[in-house]
Order: sequence, then structure tokens, then C-alpha cells
Amino acid sequence: MTLPIRVLQIEDSERDAELIVCLLEKDGYTVDSLRVQNAQGVRDALARMPWDVIICDHDMPQFDAPAALRILRGSGLDVPFIVVSGAIGEDVAVRMMKSGAHDYLTKENLARLGAAVTRELRDAESRRERRKAEEALRETVDRLQAALDEKTVLLKEVHHRVKNNLAVVSSLLALKADATPDRKAKLALAESQQRVQSIALVHEHLYGTDSLGHINFAEYARELVQGVRSAFAVGDRFIGLDFELEPIDLSIELAVPCALILNELLSNAFKYAFADGKTGRIRISFHRPEPGRCELAVEDDGVGLPPGRLGAQNKSLGLRIVRILTNQLNGSIEQKERPGTRIVLRFPMAS
Repeated sequence: MTLPIRVLQIEDSERDAELIVCLLEKDGYTVDSLRVQNAQGVRDALARMPWDVIICDHDMPQFDAPAALRILRGSGLDVPFIVVSGAIGEDVAVRMMKSGAHDYLTKENLARLGAAVTRELRDAESRRERRKAEEALRETVDRLQAALDEKTVLLKEVHHRVKNNLAVVSSLLALKADATPDRKAKLALAESQQRVQSIALVHEHLYGTDSLGHINFAEYARELVQGVRSAFAVGDRFIGLDFELEPIDLSIELAVPCALILNELLSNAFKYAFADGKTGRIRISFHRPEPGRCELAVEDDGVGLPPGRLGAQNKSLGLRIVRILTNQLNGSIEQKERPGTRIVLRFPMAS
């Protein structure tokens, strides 16, 4: 069985060109050959039809292999380029290979031309298959990136709408609180409004990040604390704030319950720790005491929380919320005995 092959010969000797065709036919190829001798001939031949292999004499009166190779590279075509020469030094051969030639032979060693052509045709086919695979991969990556970009836009819009809807709920609660004469009911509505705002703030932070699934909880905590302080400000009373926050990213599944717990602990501190207009300080810390675990602590130097207030027997809505959300985080919460109050929440990073 013969194999058809299109050979572009860059050769000034017709006799040598015929010999190359004969050698290839002897090795089982059916050869469709064209011989050219100068730069314009090479350009015209490359534009005319696709070639399976180019066999180029190294030195010709008006042309040479390096010039032919530059034309081939400039065309962007990937065609095996084999150099033949009556006599070629090793340094010249190395330069040709570095310039992009695929093989070189001396004319005294043309018996191995068929094997060289077979090898280069096989390698060229491998390169084509690799380029097809790379192109298919690029197309797949582009499609996935486009889909990801679309989903990112949609997810940003989801967070934006959730935040806006929560803002509406918060405003309705504020209006109801303003219209309610009962002091306890007014306080309960204000607390509910603050809980809604703490969740809305999570979605606001998610909307403003590139990850869309995680927020820097340290940045979030600073903003939340200021919001809670404004909500529970009383007269000219000064309550200082100290922060010790490690920049840790939390997923939305962890951030929302952790945010609500922080909101409850802060609200209790602002409402109860400093009675009768007393001043003091609240310290918020958030860090990773060990890999895979987080610790959130709220501490004040106020009147102090009676022992056991975090227990299940306490029916306070805020502390019930804290216990429920702590269980949701698979965490633990602990009240430290000291002047003032220190409450520590510990939970694993993976919920």
C-alpha cells in the first residue's frame, strides 16, 4: 500500500530533486512534488496548497535553507522542514535545528530520508492533534468562564436584592417601632430591626466581594459594631471600643449565624453592661486559635452578667437565639468569670 504525500522541494538541482522522489517512492510513498529555487517560489508554493513536508537544500546560488525557513515561520504554517546538503558542519546543523528545522541529512546519507519523512509526518500529526486538543480545551474554558461570569452577575444581583428586601423589612420594623407607644414593644421591634440589619450587612459585604461566597468577617464585625452602638446610644454616655480581629474569610453558611450571635452579644453589652449612664469599654476579638477553628469573644468591663445566664433555663429571646445558632455552627459558647462579662464562641471553620 502506497501513501500519497505532497513534497515541496527547494532545490536548484533537478537531478537531486528526482533522486529524492525516487527514494521516497522506494519507501512506499506516492509523491506529488514541486521544485522551487527562490524566495518568491517558496511564497507562491505555500500559498497555492498545503504541503506534507518541505525538503530544502542548504546552499543554492540564489537562496539558502535559513532564508526558506524564515519564510515558512512567517507564514505560520507547521510543515516538517528537512534540510539536505552536500556537506554540512555540525555547528551549521545545530543552528538550523535551533531555528526550527526538524531534521537534516547529507546527500551521501539520503538512504534514511524515507525514515526521516515518516517520523516527521508522525510528529506533525501529533502536533496537530495536540493543537486541536488545546483549542478544544480553550473553547471549553471560554465557555465555562462565560457561564461563570453570567452566574457571578446573577449571584451578585441575588445578594443585592436580598439586601434591599431586608432593608425594606428593617424600615417597616422601624416605622412600627415609631408608631408603638409601649416601651417594651418598641424595644423588641428595635432589636428585631437590628437583627435584620446584621443579616443585610452580610449580603452587602458579599455583594462587594469577588468571591461572592465568603466575607472578611473582621471587616464585617467592625461595621456591625458601629451600627449596634448607634442603635443603642443613650445620651452623651461614652462606651469605648477595642478590636482585636484577625482577617478571616467565612462562608455565608458560617457568616450569617456568627453575625447574629455577635449582634446579640453586642446588644446585650450595650443595653445592660453600663447601667445608670456609666461609661466603659467593649472589646471584640476574633481569631483562629488553631487550624480549622475560630474564636469570637465579646468582653466588657461593666456590671457583669450573673453566672449561668447562658444556660438553657434562661428564656431570654436573645440568648435563646445565641444557643440555637451556636448549635447550628456545631460550636460552643462559654461565659468567663471575671469583673464585667466575657463570652467566648468557638466553632469549626467547616460547618
